[in-house]
Amino acid sequence: FNGDYQAWQNLLIPSIQEKFKNEMQQALTGEREFNTTFEILTKNGKRKFIGARGMIERNSKGDAISIYGINWDRTKEVELEINLVAERSKAFHKAKLASLGEMSAGIAHEINNPLTIIEGSVRLLQKHQDLSEEFKTKLTTIEKSVRRISKIITGLRKFSRTSDKQNFTPQSLKVILNEIVALIDSNIKRNFVQIVVNCETESPVLCNEIEQVVINLINNSIDAIK
Repeated sequence: FNGDYQAWQNLLIPSIQEKFKNEMQQALTGEREFNTTFEILTKNGKRKFIGARGMIERNSKGDAISIYGINWDRTKEVELEINLVAERSKAFHKAKLASLGEMSAGIAHEINNPLTIIEGSVRLLQKHQDLSEEFKTKLTTIEKSVRRISKIITGLRKFSRTSDKQNFTPQSLKVILNEIVALIDSNIKRNFVQIVVNCETESPVLCNEIEQVVINLINNSIDAIK
């Protein structure tokens, strides 16, 4: 950097050049002080965060004729700030997931009790021989709906499990995928996305809390293509 404005601007990474060009212009016109942090790319390709504070020298008319000040390396400080923000975000997200897990477990428990009663009542009714075909069709529809809700409850229960222990257990991937699709079906339909599960193997996979991983993958995919 030889003191020339253009040389300084060329040091800035392309994505921020316009922003800091505006900041400099505002400082020159007296709208703001020049006190900022900008990002540069060094000759060896390394990114650095540079603090900058400048004073504007003006003529008798108030026009800017030069700017002088200091630049200093703030890379470690800024990276620490970025890491702190990221850690706070992770902690908040973890707490939110824990609350969601507790809520899911409670909802699953509350729904499961009346669902068991409905399922038992449907099975008793189906044993009657004098039922009309239309009534039998209605019972079949209710039974399918009960099975669907049961899948959602199973998915909620698995989702709500929180444990620091890495207990890997053999589970059917096909069953897991079907449960997950049932659990996030509303999100799928709301975004007009079609998901096809193509998993024919019945072989188990040794895994731990894989449901959340797959849910994240699917939700990310929905966000990308909706």
